[in-house]
Amino acid sequence: MKQCDDLKPHYIRWFLAVTVTLAGVVHAGGPGSGNAETIEGSIWYRERIALPPSAEIRVLLEDVARMDVPAEVIASTRIDPKGGPPWSFSLPYDPEKLQDRGRYVVRVRIEDAGRLLFISTESTPAFGRDAETPLDIRVSRVPTARP
Repeated sequence: MKQCDDLKPHYIRWFLAVTVTLAGVVHAGGPGSGNAETIEGSIWYRERIALPPSAEIRVLLEDVARMDVPAEVIASTRIDPKGGPPWSFSLPYDPEKLQDRGRYVVRVRIEDAGRLLFISTESTPAFGRDAETPLDIRVSRVPTARP
């Protein structure tokens, strides 16, 4: 029994060292890191219809500077759309991921079980406006194919 008591302080120090190290790794990469900035705005549509209860809104910050290739997603967030429009969003992003030659836009998709319901159809620049003014993004209904 004496031998186990001698090992306890060693294991406790090891456990604390590992815990502190892992906590630092999680904090450094998480959206709450000191480098994170946010883009604020609201999303709305003109149609007078309610979204299905299982619908979700996805807000994306994309670099669209390169032609003929898919846009690179810099950051994204999901919103559970409770109530009717408009819905506010806060999109955290890491400014270190931005390139000098990049062209950044915010795009919005509203989906239900993988089926696209609404999408932003106008290019909405993420930057180059008064930082105090939130974005106002209108989404348009996607026509459904009839069998």
